[in-house]
This record gives sequence, structure tokens and C-alpha cells, in this order.
Amino acid sequence: MNNQQTITPIQLFDVAAEDIRSRLSGLSWMDNAYGRAETVYKGTGRERRRVLAVYQGDNEYTELYPRTEIGNFSYLVLDGPVQVTSLSATNLFQGRADASLVVFFDFRDVGTEANLTAQNVANEVLTRINTGLRQCQIRVNNYTDDIEQVFAPMDLTDREPALLMRPFGALRFRLTLTWKTRCD
Repeated sequence: MNNQQTITPIQLFDVAAEDIRSRLSGLSWMDNAYGRAETVYKGTGRERRRVLAVYQGDNEYTELYPRTEIGNFSYLVLDGPVQVTSLSATNLFQGRADASLVVFFDFRDVGTEANLTAQNVANEVLTRINTGLRQCQIRVNNYTDDIEQVFAPMDLTDREPALLMRPFGALRFRLTLTWKTRCD
């Protein structure tokens, strides 16, 4: 179901983002494992608002906030600048970035809702991204399941309240990613 535009060639931070996206897309309950989200502005004047979205191509974006239309989803967002070091003798760039991985889910899709907590889902996500990554190394600094912190700086006051509580849940993992990519 993931309709995010494929970027080629994948370079720099997108190497790590694609590596994580591909691992999460293998979760049986994940409908849309997106890569890197961007900050975009919607509307004009007083109606102008800042949103996180993924580019779909043809100047189209999918906004990333809790809603049933996109199901269970994940995305990565940079939490600061990307640091790049040129390894000229090897024709490689080495990169490092702090990023957040956001995961929104319906407990009923993950398993028996009554028996699951956000900690169970966090464990499944962490297990998935800590095994099988090919292009990057990951360090998990911390995580939260507080809905306001997960979607910060987005204002959720005008969103559907039923999507901000059980049977829905959300997680935000704060990560440090490192990777190498060829200089092309």
C-alpha cells in the first residue's frame, strides 16, 4: 500500500531512511512504511499551517497524522542537521544524523488488543529494526508513547479524538543513525 515516490539514486540520509523503511514494511500489520517526512506548508494567510508529509510525486503530498485513510504507518523525520564526512581515500561519504521514527498503529491489527501494550509494539518495532539493517547502524536513545510528544510539533486539537486513544497507539523513537554511501 506504500505509495511514497521512490528516489533514485538513494544518497546520504535517505540511505538510512530507506533501510529502516524496508525493514518496517515487513511487519504484518504495517500498511504504509514511509521513509523521510518533510515539513511542508498548507494554506495561505491565517489558514497557513505547518505539516509533516511525504512526497508522492507530481507535487502531491500525503500528510502524516492519525487518520484511518492511511492505516498503520511509520515515517522518519530529521531532528537536526546531517553530519557528513568525506572519506576521500575510499570514495565514500560517512553520515550521522539524529532522527525520530514515528509509528502509528491500531492495536487490533497488531494482535489481541486487550493483551497488548505500547511496550509490546515498541519491542516488535525495535526487534525488527535492530536485525537485518544493511546500510546503516542505529542507536535508540529513547522512546515515548505519549501521543502529544509522538506527533510534536503538530497540533492535534482539531484531529479526530477517537484516533488519539485505544484501540490506537503511537510511538516515537529518538535515534542516532550512521551510514556510508558512495560519492557519485
